[in-house]
Amino acid sequence: MSTLSIEALTKAYGSDTVLKGLDLSISAGQSVAVIGPSGCGKSSLLNIIGSLDTADSGQVIFNDVDILKFSEKEKLNYRANDIGFIFQEPHLLPQLTCLENITLPASAAAFNGDKEQHLKHAKDLITNCGLTERIDAFPATMSGGERQRCAIARALAHKPKLILADEPTGALDNDNANTVIDLMLKLCKEQDCALLLVTHNLSLAEKMDLCLNLANGELQPAK
Repeated sequence: MSTLSIEALTKAYGSDTVLKGLDLSISAGQSVAVIGPSGCGKSSLLNIIGSLDTADSGQVIFNDVDILKFSEKEKLNYRANDIGFIFQEPHLLPQLTCLENITLPASAAAFNGDKEQHLKHAKDLITNCGLTERIDAFPATMSGGERQRCAIARALAHKPKLILADEPTGALDNDNANTVIDLMLKLCKEQDCALLLVTHNLSLAEKMDLCLNLANGELQPAK
């Protein structure tokens, strides 16, 4: 059963149509990469799935519900509980420690569990991300790779069903980029969480279960 099913999705900005009847299906635990040149619509696709942007037509079915029909309140609940975002920049809150940044989304979500469970899961993620010695560190004292690993833990802290990753390694060197991608894949598999990654880096994209190319508004298997 698909976690996410996109059908006939279209999106245009003025006369520029970036998505032309796009179809995509992602199952729980599956990782999918979308590659393509700048401006081809990769980020637009993620923003529509994440309910940060609207589509012109089509459907985005998440757990049997079309999110394109959500009210503003339903969108907020969806973003808080069901999906996690990872961006090129970690966007950590500078006044919070590593642990506090990670636990913040789970605290805000309507999470089924208590605070002790939230905290234990966050600490487990910190261990898995190799950040045990940085648990009380502030972002300004952390390296770029550490901050991005913290962002991955934060995105998974509330146990989402889908991770949307927009060029998450764009600001990292090759070694850190590979570490971050491998970590994302490992943690998503462990949590049975679907992963949709957009990137320019073909070698990283090929680590996913499925690699697709977005060109002329349509998705095709990457060659």
